[in-house]
Amino acid sequence: MILFKLIELCRVAMCADVGLGDLSKLIEQDTKSILSVLCRPSIQSTTADEEVTDPYNNWMSGIAARAVECVSLSIERDCPAGLSVLVSSLANKISNLAAACSDNFSNGVHHERLLRRSLEVVNSILNSGHATDLFQTVFDDVEFFVSTTFGDYKLQNDHDLYSKSLEFAALFIRQKSDAKVFTVFMREHMVNSFKVPNQWETKDHESRKSMIVEVLTLGHLCVQNRNVNRYKYFVWFMPPIYDMINAIKVGADAPNSVLLEEVTQVDNADVDLVQVLKEILAICLTALKGGSDIDLLLRDGVPMILQLYSHHSVRDVASMLRHIVAKFETGGSFFLLLELKFAIDIAIDKFIPTEVATKANIEELFRALIQRGQREYIRGIIRVCTNEFSSVRYRVVARHLFSWLKFGRGLRELSDVCNICTQMFSLFKNPNPSVTKIASSVLQLLERYLEQNQAQVKDQILDVQTKLSRVLLIRNLFPQDFEQVQDREPEEVLKIFEVKFPDDIAQDAGMMKILAEVSERIEALEVDSCRLNRRFVTQATLKTLNLFFEPVTDEERSQAGSALAARKQRVENYVATHPKFVEIKNHLLGQGYDESLWNRDISIRVEIDDKKNIEENFKSALIGLYGEYIDMVKMLYSNIQNVQLSGGREVPLSKLFAEDHRTSLSLEDLRSRRNIVIKMIDKQIKDHVRKTYLQNRKLSLLAREDQLEEDLEAQRQKEKLEATQKRQYWCRMNMKYFPVLTTCGKQIVGCYAPNGDHSE
Repeated sequence: MILFKLIELCRVAMCADVGLGDLSKLIEQDTKSILSVLCRPSIQSTTADEEVTDPYNNWMSGIAARAVECVSLSIERDCPAGLSVLVSSLANKISNLAAACSDNFSNGVHHERLLRRSLEVVNSILNSGHATDLFQTVFDDVEFFVSTTFGDYKLQNDHDLYSKSLEFAALFIRQKSDAKVFTVFMREHMVNSFKVPNQWETKDHESRKSMIVEVLTLGHLCVQNRNVNRYKYFVWFMPPIYDMINAIKVGADAPNSVLLEEVTQVDNADVDLVQVLKEILAICLTALKGGSDIDLLLRDGVPMILQLYSHHSVRDVASMLRHIVAKFETGGSFFLLLELKFAIDIAIDKFIPTEVATKANIEELFRALIQRGQREYIRGIIRVCTNEFSSVRYRVVARHLFSWLKFGRGLRELSDVCNICTQMFSLFKNPNPSVTKIASSVLQLLERYLEQNQAQVKDQILDVQTKLSRVLLIRNLFPQDFEQVQDREPEEVLKIFEVKFPDDIAQDAGMMKILAEVSERIEALEVDSCRLNRRFVTQATLKTLNLFFEPVTDEERSQAGSALAARKQRVENYVATHPKFVEIKNHLLGQGYDESLWNRDISIRVEIDDKKNIEENFKSALIGLYGEYIDMVKMLYSNIQNVQLSGGREVPLSKLFAEDHRTSLSLEDLRSRRNIVIKMIDKQIKDHVRKTYLQNRKLSLLAREDQLEEDLEAQRQKEKLEATQKRQYWCRMNMKYFPVLTTCGKQIVGCYAPNGDHSE
């Protein structure tokens, strides 16, 4: 390593027109000057004139190599301070820093780590645009942070603290921090961030130090991996977590533990708060290394668990935190944590003041949902925790909902009631008085059932759902019918709508169930109708169902065998001739698929390795990243529609990095197209009014791509060490319209259904 760095130094010196004599002086005097301070075993017992320990022996070879690298960089970057000033400053700064350690580097391993970190800081400074200013402040700022954060205690074996702080310093400088920003962050933000945990009682100084080091370790990985920036982690996320840990009280009045039979009976003073924090940090670190969304976990997940389990044992807090990591990571995203935390805050803010619920009831309900509830159940409660649900109209239902567990009712029925309320929200917004009148009638029916205070309410809720689903279906399919019943009583209107469906449909329980689910799904889509793709799905479904409800001719009934079969066949014929269906089918036939594929449903059992497809995930991330170049091209080229590829073929700009059933792009294809747009950007960027912004954005995208490459390689190495298991899946291809409708639940909760099914 040292020989390689010396050769590199010679190359740099020659490129910078440094003569052989000057180069010899650099190697002999200046580099040796750095090593004379860095490599002696006891800083206070030697002088600068003493012989440098042989740099070729043990770990000092690596230190010497880094020192030579810093000298090379100082020449290459033409450091304004001058090389001799730089060397002197470096030696003094690291010497002062090292002198603060009580054992004077008696431990060679700690010595090496601290010196390496110091030289990494110097390396980062030389690569920054603020070399002179940073050299004057960085080491002083780090020393101020460590000594202030650790309080008035005598520093003992604190190499880890200094090393981790210097590691942060190098990272922040690489992120283009200037001297003033760095000083403010280290001396104010970082110091203030640790004020609360520094007040906790600890067994010894080592426990306090290790706590700080673990906070810094997680923070460094978060910032380095770009999961969380430094302000979010140290200023916004961690201080509230410290406050909530500080408020943990496990006393005699604590409720029964959800996970343990008994709650540890201790007071706050006896709770090892440092250990609580360490448990949280360890869980978050594991989640981060597993690729989880640590931003949402720190901002919402951890505070939510600390809020709900503030009167439970420390083991409960840690166990439930691990539980939500596993639960929501399996669900594909921690975004649900954000919604869940918001729902809890709304429930406490809106329903406690009106005496609809107590804080204990609310927390008990959410604890049960987090522990035992499916994702669909959790989304149900999230949808009703709104300002609208806090109105007087829903007060009876809300009171029963938040005391649901009191009567031993199941969470599935709770989810059904939440879905009914969500549909009510939509009905009451309808300006038609007939609709609101019927909605009030259905709501009163639900209230009567709930007021009976029975544990088993499945049949009653099903009755409400059936009536409501038919009203919703009529409203969506035949809105004109509501105009004809404005003067009727709600009960009479419900009876009219119950017989609205043709006999052949109404008498088929399976078909009525499908239609009920479709009506609820349409309603769910309408809630999010601002998304164009969902609006299209709604319109296409309504068009198909209207075709299904059209009267059946005698000829159709004769050919199909029954009126219901004729209706189904009519829909299948419509789907089979749909232009998009025909296009995709012809494409598949052209790829070698057989015509008989469309004659019946197909089920295939497959066995695959149960692991993430890291190559595919990398490609998806790359496509998302490259898509940002399109925005830059649009800024530089007005009215551009197409981009010419290397072979002369033109591709729409909007689809340059897109894949569909016709187009599959390899990594080489993607990178080739990226190179084309970068050339287009470079061509126009020189004279653009926002040149600096665009240049920085381009460099940022390239840096993010490098990081993706590094992450991919790290995942490949990790995958080699992990044992893989086989897992079996059933793949079913449904060729009929109505069977396809049953593959998803009533509520579309995302791409993946709660039961693990995936439907397209």
